[in-house]
Amino acid sequence: MLLRGGRDLLYFKYDDIVVGNWISKLLSSLVSGISKLESKFMASVALRDFKNYLKVRERVLGDPDSDYKVQVIMSSYLDENPAALRSLLEDWLDYWVVKWRQRVRLAWRDDEELSRGQRAFVATKGIWSRLSRRRELKELVIGSLVSHGEVCFTDLVSESLIRGVLYRYVTSLRDDERVLSFVERSPVTLLNDALASVERVVKSRKPLVILRVNKQLFELYESGWERYSTFTDWP
Repeated sequence: MLLRGGRDLLYFKYDDIVVGNWISKLLSSLVSGISKLESKFMASVALRDFKNYLKVRERVLGDPDSDYKVQVIMSSYLDENPAALRSLLEDWLDYWVVKWRQRVRLAWRDDEELSRGQRAFVATKGIWSRLSRRRELKELVIGSLVSHGEVCFTDLVSESLIRGVLYRYVTSLRDDERVLSFVERSPVTLLNDALASVERVVKSRKPLVILRVNKQLFELYESGWERYSTFTDWP
């Protein structure tokens, strides 16, 4: 697969803009009453999820340079057969919106479920930042999510599931260094526990992502501000 000269990073950014604009336009027809801010946010999430889907579809997920390879794949599609990429995106986005409605919940204020997720992220921050195989673990969990039809917020959900397992380790061992030493020696155990978490969430129909609504970033429309919010935070 050939790159476009030596300016691939610049063109990759352009490709992201093109596909992101496609997604935004498609969302306007799929989601009734969507605002510009909502469309922009949802499109940014969907673009990342679509790339993860392509990684699985093109069998590059888990490669050390999978991020680069998926950009090359998108560039090649846009150069050689943009209609095929657009058709693939349309079919995928229809299902993605279904999963968004099923798996994403809005929170107007902090609640126990949101606070619990935040506690897990705070408690595992130090371990996560030092975990040497976190990228490989995330990609493997993403692959499992996608293969089970969980295509929405794949980056966030995969990290949340892994850190949820780490949080259980922390509450059991009560020592970050012991937890880090254990998972570095036995990353397969961490992976297996995270994949078991995937199996559990697949069987559940409850939301996986809670988005806190930031009222200060509402867009004001003549029809009333209540309908138009942007989603800005998640545990």
